Formats: sequence, C-alpha cells, structure tokens
Amino acid sequence: MDKFKKYAEILKEFSKDMEMWKACEEDEIANAKEKYTSKALPEQLEKIKSVYEKRYEKVRQIALGRVESETKSIKQRNQGKFKPDFVDLELLKELNAISAAGIPMTESEVEAYCKRAIASRSSFCVRAVQNIAKKSEIRLTVPTEDAAIRVIDKANNRLKEIVHIYDGKFLFGDRNKSQSLIMDAHGYDDSGFLGRLEKEYQAATLEDIKISRMSRKEFDTKNAATRAEEMKKSVESVEVGEDIGIRAKDDTSSSLAARYAKAYSERMVTTTSEFE
Repeated sequence: MDKFKKYAEILKEFSKDMEMWKACEEDEIANAKEKYTSKALPEQLEKIKSVYEKRYEKVRQIALGRVESETKSIKQRNQGKFKPDFVDLELLKELNAISAAGIPMTESEVEAYCKRAIASRSSFCVRAVQNIAKKSEIRLTVPTEDAAIRVIDKANNRLKEIVHIYDGKFLFGDRNKSQSLIMDAHGYDDSGFLGRLEKEYQAATLEDIKISRMSRKEFDTKNAATRAEEMKKSVESVEVGEDIGIRAKDDTSSSLAARYAKAYSERMVTTTSEFE
C-alpha cells in the first residue's frame, strides 16, 4: 500500500488507541464490581463510563482531523495538472495530421501520444488523442481529476464511518457489530478496503504527473541542448509517470470484424429458422 499509506496508518493508530482504552475501561469495571456493593456500584460504573467516553471522543476527534488533513493533501496532489482553456497547437497539428491520414494507430502509439498530451497540460489535446483512439477501434482509459476525487471520497467516507462507529471491541461474531467493520478498522493492508480502493485510485490518479519550474540552463542540460540567448528564461518541466493509469486496448467488441461476425451469425440463425 503506497498511495493510501497514511490512511492505513491513521486507521491502525485509531483502532489501537480505541482498543487500549476499551481494555482499561473493562479492567476498571471488573475491579469496581469486586470492590463496591450492589448499592454503590451503579454510581461508580457511571463515573467510569463518563471518563472513558471523553477519552474515546478525543481519540475520534484526533483521527477525524488527521483523515480530513490527508484527504485534502491527496486531492491537492491531483489538482492543477491541466491549464484551463489551453491548447498545445504544435501537438494538435500533429494529431490532426494523424487523424486526417485515416491510418489506425496501435495501442502503444495511442499510449505514447496520450502521455505527450498529458505532459502538454492540454486537456483538449488529450481529448483529441481519445478521438483518434476511438477511430482506431481502441478503448483508451485516461486518468482524470474527477475520477481520482471520487475514489478519494470513497476512502474518506468509509474512514469517517469507521471512526464514528468502532468502539474498540475487537471481537468477531459480535451481533451488534459487522465483521467487515472490525476488519476495516484494522486496515488489513492490501486485502482490506483501502487496498481495493487504492487499486481504483492508481488507475485514476494524476499525482504522478510532476510539474516544476526550472532555469533554462537546467532544462537545456537535462535535454542535452544549450542556447545561450535563452539561458535566463525559466521553463516548465512536466514529467509523466510510467504507470499513471493510461490504458489502450483493442475494442474488439466494436471492431468492424466483430460487428460483421455478429451480423453474419444473426443472419445465419434467421436463414436456418426459415427452412425448419
């Protein structure tokens, strides 16, 4: 677990603290039952309950604050990857030429152009690549901020639900508590709900796109090219991670061959039924 690592840490610390205080409360209750008479016991149990309710509430508030902070941080890492209303004209000319040629692209070509479009920070160019992929009978999946936010919200909402409900009783088979809640309260790394959501998030995240400003000298050194007259200008560098959820696959279900085969099969069924 990498992307949601802090979420998992928050959850584990929360469940550990809740269970520690629950064990302490149960010990005090057991001692009170041995020490006090049946007449004085109810008052003592109420005092113990009052003390521990405040402790549980404090643990919950700390956990909720950390969840809110981490959720805000993850969302920020997915924002601002595209320039509003910006079109990379040079890349668009190239894409238009490819589209006009009418030659289908391969999966690897679609993925490569999609990465270039994302690196250009032009959502318009990304849509242009998607249009070419569609014409090439290729299904292109591209990470988007909206998709990433939806997964983050799923994780955030489940974490908050756990924090509000889990009372520190780690006991399977408790009729008043679902076993999934107990398991989720402990994270269970890759096999838990966070592990499942992280896989969804990996396919939608934009946080692996790194945008930085650097001097022209740094940029030219990095690209093995030097032009003295532009040394003082700052440039924008965009790095797109190797695996940010871009997936290009042949859409065989909608290919010309598949559609013809389906139509042919349906025609044969109809023809056969006419002679029965």
